[in-house]
Amino acid sequence: MKKLAVVLLSLCLLLPVFATDILNHVRISNDGSLKTHSNGQLSGAVEIPSMVNGITVKEIDDGAFYNWDDVTSFVIPDTVEEIEEEAFRDCSGLKSVKLGKKVSKIEDKAFKNCDSLKEVTLYSSIKSIGYGAFQSCESLTDIYYNGTMAKWNKIKIKNDCFDDIDNAVTIHCTDGNIIIEVN
Repeated sequence: MKKLAVVLLSLCLLLPVFATDILNHVRISNDGSLKTHSNGQLSGAVEIPSMVNGITVKEIDDGAFYNWDDVTSFVIPDTVEEIEEEAFRDCSGLKSVKLGKKVSKIEDKAFKNCDSLKEVTLYSSIKSIGYGAFQSCESLTDIYYNGTMAKWNKIKIKNDCFDDIDNAVTIHCTDGNIIIEVN
C-alpha cells in the first residue's frame, strides 16, 4: 500500500510539468492571439491551454506552430474562435487535431503539408475553411463533424482546401457521411 501511495504521489507531482510544459513555448497578446517563441521543441500530444498569463486564448496566430514536426496531436481549447493562416503548416508528424467548440474559421493553409494528418474533429460552429487549409495532407481520411450534412454543406470552403490528398476524405456528420473525392 505504501508503494502505491508513493507511485500515485509521484504521478501527481509530474502532472503539472506536462500541463505547464507548453507554457514555456508560447506567449499571448492582449487580444488573445497565441504565438510561439520556439520552433517545435515539444513532442507527442499537445493540449493548448485556454488561458495564458490570465488572458483567454481566442485564436492561434499565423504560423504559431509552423514546422513542429514531433507533435503527434493537438487539442485546441473551446475558447479558440479562429485558426490563422499557416498556424500548423508543415507539422509532418501530426496525426490528429481536435478543434474546440467555438472555432468558426480555419484560415488559408492552416494545416497545409501536414502529411501524416489522418483525422480532424470539428464542431458545428465552423463557418469557413480557407484556401488550401488541408492541402497536401496526404494521409487525411476522416473529418468528424458535430453537425448535420446540410449544415456541413453551408460551410464556406475555399478552392483547393483538400487538394493533393491521396485518397477520399470522409466527413462523418451526425446524420450520415459525405465522401469528398480529391486528387
